[in-house]
Parts: sequence; C-alpha cells; structure tokens
Amino acid sequence: MKEFYPMNAQECKKQDKRDFLLDSPEYVGEIKWNGYRQLLREGHAFSRSRSVVTQQQVSKTEWIPHITRDLMKLGGWWFDGELLKYPDGKAKDVTSIMQSKLETALEKQEKNGKLTYVIFDLLRSPDGTMLNMQPWYVRRALLERVYNEYLAGHPYIKLSEVVYSDKRGLLEKVFEMGLEGIMLKNRNGLWIPSPAGGDSRPANNWYKIKAELDHPEECVIIGFKPPEMYYTDPATGKQDKARFTKFYANNWIGGVRIGQYRNGKLVDVGSFSGITDELRKDMSENPNKYLYRVVSIKAFDREPTGRFISPVFKGFRDDKRPEECTWVVEEDSK
Repeated sequence: MKEFYPMNAQECKKQDKRDFLLDSPEYVGEIKWNGYRQLLREGHAFSRSRSVVTQQQVSKTEWIPHITRDLMKLGGWWFDGELLKYPDGKAKDVTSIMQSKLETALEKQEKNGKLTYVIFDLLRSPDGTMLNMQPWYVRRALLERVYNEYLAGHPYIKLSEVVYSDKRGLLEKVFEMGLEGIMLKNRNGLWIPSPAGGDSRPANNWYKIKAELDHPEECVIIGFKPPEMYYTDPATGKQDKARFTKFYANNWIGGVRIGQYRNGKLVDVGSFSGITDELRKDMSENPNKYLYRVVSIKAFDREPTGRFISPVFKGFRDDKRPEECTWVVEEDSK
C-alpha cells in the first residue's frame, strides 16, 4: 500500500495568537489526546514513522485487531485518529503497548485493557475519492455520517468531540481532566500529507496548545488593565469603530494584572481575565478591595521572562500572604 504520512499541527505559544484562535469562529476546538497517532487505511494501521530496516511506513495492524478487523469490513475508508487508553491514559500507557513485540502487545491489552481509537478526520472514501483536499467542515460532516451509520456504539472506536464556540470552556475541561491540551482547527483547512521523512505543518490550519503547568500558582493582584474600547472581529482581527465592547460600555476593568516576588521584589508576571461579570463589576467599582489579594491561577506555560501564558483565574487564596507568592528561578540560588 502506498505510503501516506500524517499532517501535523503548529504549536501556538504567543498569547495574542492563542486569544485570536480561541475567539475566532473560523476555528473549532478538539481535545488533544495523549496517545499514539495512527492512520487507518482500509482497516490497516500505519504510524507516522518509517522502519529503519525496510524504509517503509511502519504498520501496526495486528497490534489492535479489535479495531482493525471491524474497519476492514467497511471497505476503503481512510481515517485519521489517535490510539489511547481511553479516556484519561497517558502516552506512555500506549507506547508501552504499540512499541512492544506483537505477542507482548496483545498480552498487555488482555491484562490491562484494550486500546481505543478516537477518530478525528476522514481522508478517503471507498470509491477511491481523496477527501483530504476538501475543507475540514466537509470532511467532518461526512465523518459524522459514516461514524453514526457504521461505528456508533463500538466499544473501542470513538468519534472526537468538536467545540464550535465555547473553546475557552474546552480549556477548562482539559484543565479538569488533566489531558495534554487542545487542537484548534481551521474550518476551511485542508489535510496536506507530510512527505516521507518530512513534516507538513501548513500555516493557518491546525494549531495545538499543550497542557498547562502541572500545578496551580499563587500570585498577587497588582493592578488592572483598561478595557478595549472597540469590539474586535475575531475572524478578521479588525476593530469595529461603531461597536463598543461590553467592558468599556459598562466602565469595567479589562484584565487583572498579577505579580510574584523574585528576590524580594514584586515583578509583573502577566494578567488574567475569564472572571464573572459580577466579580468584574465589583473589581471595577472597588479596586482597592482587591489590590494585593492573593489569587490562584493555572496557565499553559511560562515564558523565560516570567510571564504566564494564558493564565486562568481559579480563585482567591486569602489564607496566603502576598510575600508567599514567589517566583523562584534556579539561577537566583547560585
């Protein structure tokens, strides 16, 4: 069977870009599963790697017979998806199976549970029509029909969930589940295969936001940002000078600035939003009530400058003193 390697996603680290993608109606959200990528072509499973011995794309069909034998019965459909210990297994749980010898892989699944295949894309139909150069929304609509007709209820084959509007809510869900992160996919994006031994990450198509820091951080409220005056269209990035933002119209604050102590000095480490309108209103009317209160936040990552990337407010920590909110850098202790 001809080689066909998966398209990959760009990693999105800049907060302004993340905010745009999260708010843009042109992008949908999906959970980024922490598993083992597989293309299921006519029921045959192929990984993204090549064998160092044969120089051919590695096939793992026999490692997951509880999945491949049923997909073979469907004929010539090609699926893209992720193998995982559903729903909250780690990557190591999958690789320990898929990178074992065949006999060992089957024994591990009989003992510890079989892997699940989460399908998130459809690349070819049984009549040989390649679908990967169709827009994502066309592929998704057909994938849903195929899944609902042939695969719904299968114990080891799931359809990925898609979030069209509340992508920030999806982030919260990922936080709570402790998963790897989220994918943001262009509704009009194409699926462009990678060259053998190469890596296709087309611009403005798929983006990934990896999971947050593995623990909450305590920070001090050090001030407030003014609201944006005009509404910005998330699809185009252009301001609408005829439309005021809700925060500006209500004379509310914009973001909440936070800091941590480093070597005894309080330094700015970013700002968060994501608070309720009730809390925002009270902060706007009574700012001194909140200055220097300690808050707990979670974030996707931290820049070398100390600023948190996409921090999310989790609650107040009135049991903590501001001086306990520290940013410790290894070089400071040398």
